[in-house]
Amino acid sequence: MVQGLSIVASLVIMMTNFILTKTVKYFTKYEKNLTYTHYLRGVTKKLAIALFLNTALTNLLAEIILADGDQDSLSDRVSNLNFYGKGGLLENMYWVFITNGILSPFIGLFDPYYFYRRLKQYRLERNEDRGITNNLTQSQANTLYEGSLLDMPKKYAEIIKIMLLASFYAPALPFSIIFTIIGLVLWFWIDKYVMLSRMGLPKSISKDLTDTAVEYLEWAACTFAVGNIVYVYTLKNSVDELAFTDTARSLIWITLGISLFHIYFPMEMVNKRFLKVEKKGDDVDIDFEGAELKFNTDYDIEDPLTHASGLRRKKQLHLHSNTFSDASGRPSTRFDRINH
Repeated sequence: MVQGLSIVASLVIMMTNFILTKTVKYFTKYEKNLTYTHYLRGVTKKLAIALFLNTALTNLLAEIILADGDQDSLSDRVSNLNFYGKGGLLENMYWVFITNGILSPFIGLFDPYYFYRRLKQYRLERNEDRGITNNLTQSQANTLYEGSLLDMPKKYAEIIKIMLLASFYAPALPFSIIFTIIGLVLWFWIDKYVMLSRMGLPKSISKDLTDTAVEYLEWAACTFAVGNIVYVYTLKNSVDELAFTDTARSLIWITLGISLFHIYFPMEMVNKRFLKVEKKGDDVDIDFEGAELKFNTDYDIEDPLTHASGLRRKKQLHLHSNTFSDASGRPSTRFDRINH
């Protein structure tokens, strides 16, 4: 019975995360973002925080609310928390790690909307083979056969959530790290397969989105320190006394301070000072022909009327440059499949 309730609680958290994802995207649309990348950054920031807080703290707050003790005394409630017993917090979080770290990656693989579109495509092609007229416009047919857009903010937010979640509960649940590693491997290979076989060409965005996600991962050390504090101040020995001494409790506050120092200290300045990085030429002085090699796309490629010729021109431009050469100095063939 207790195990069943834990599984139900983990599934409820998954459903709540789904609702949070839709809500964050909806309200972020009303922000005055200057670029599409800024919009994606806004979604990633809010969604990562919302998913982590919901997943990490829902069961914790539920244990505090349901704990025995004086209704007006938070310290009394904390001292009576059921963290390590049967049906306690850690048992509930065991199933949360399974659902969020291992089952969540498969949601993208078994996307119901994808299979629904495949069914509509099958019916359309079957009617075509039978000579039955389809009432779809060209625009509707194109939309039906286009790949889905890659949801980058959700992908980044999910990774940040599971990393911070593992850091928070690792002091009390070391196996959470194992589940997280398994989940990250599954996410990588499943997302790679889905992106290569089902997704359409994503919109062009800058590296600012990636930089934002990496910055949030720096909070993993801080969440580990906070989780350590919860663990040290709640674990009791066989005679119902706190298991850790005052010295140990002092050390964990020091680790928290170090982690916060790492987050807010300008590490980028230190890295540039002590890690010598070869400087590239000033892009301001580059001519258009040189800068064009760095463009992911251009107006000719985006225009449906000149798309084919634009791709051919892009291929020739790279083949006649030294930008993509192999070890022997010959032009690389990475663009050979373009429009062949």
